[in-house]
Amino acid sequence: RLRELYRSDGTTAGTFRVADLSPKNGFVPLNLTAFGSRLFFNASNAGGVVEPWLTDGTAAGSRCSTGEDCPAVR
Repeated sequence: RLRELYRSDGTTAGTFRVADLSPKNGFVPLNLTAFGSRLFFNASNAGGVVEPWLTDGTAAGSRCSTGEDCPAVR
């Protein structure tokens, strides 16, 4: 089963999904690395295609870090 990306302040009430980054396919976030106020990660789809992403913890601030659409995850 594939996963989505969540953020949390450590409480149940403060835990939520950042965004449904791959509504059709789902993805597995890998190699999560925090840098400043951003999180860089790789997203792997069910077919094993891996693409680089970054997020600031918001849906609007989550995107493919290549500047392209990252179609394998979408």
